[in-house]
Amino acid sequence: MVQYAAASTAVKELIPGTDIPYTVIRAKRKSYAVKILVDGSVELRVPQRMTNKDIAFVLQKHLNWIISHRQQKQNMPQTTLKDGEYIPFLGEKMLIRPLASGKMRCANGEIFLPEENRKEQLTAFYKQAAKEYLPGRLSLFAQRMGLQYEAVKISSAQKRWGSCSSRKSVNLSYRLMMLPTDCIDYVLVHELCHLVQMNHSPDFYRAVKSVLPDYKIREKKIKNAFVL
Repeated sequence: MVQYAAASTAVKELIPGTDIPYTVIRAKRKSYAVKILVDGSVELRVPQRMTNKDIAFVLQKHLNWIISHRQQKQNMPQTTLKDGEYIPFLGEKMLIRPLASGKMRCANGEIFLPEENRKEQLTAFYKQAAKEYLPGRLSLFAQRMGLQYEAVKISSAQKRWGSCSSRKSVNLSYRLMMLPTDCIDYVLVHELCHLVQMNHSPDFYRAVKSVLPDYKIREKKIKNAFVL
């Protein structure tokens, strides 16, 4: 009897021969995707009818990559938003400084934050910056590519940088403001290409490549970026 993985493993299992936990999520998709989560565990998204045997094969096939990227994540700067720590902004590290009075501000590679509610203050900072930066940049690429979208919205999505609906509405996470500008541009072009290709087919990636020939480099850069 062929065995299929559960739709979502409630309790993380360990990759055989390692101490690395993983979770399997089945979805309506044609290919699989491997992701390293913040806690160092692995999230494996697979087609609904992928067998346990095939899942085990995928995990072993990508084991060296998983180990390498887990180590990279562990070596990334960690922050609890304390004075003297860093936060990412447009790919640069900004030093957190205490704010004695007035409104939160940033200058010369430093961001001045009040002692209380720092997480909320910082989220508001990223959201405002996203509203000021992302729509104009998206419009610039849309004009360059000869495409039109109906609306652009800044979202609070944590697991997706962006999305594009069948109604031609582009959603962009405020967390994009943590990435380098060339990575932001890749996400914008990626979503714009969904206006004509609502999939990730070879034609879709040819469209992306026609605008950004080095898009694969930018993809890898995003995976290794310092983000909160």
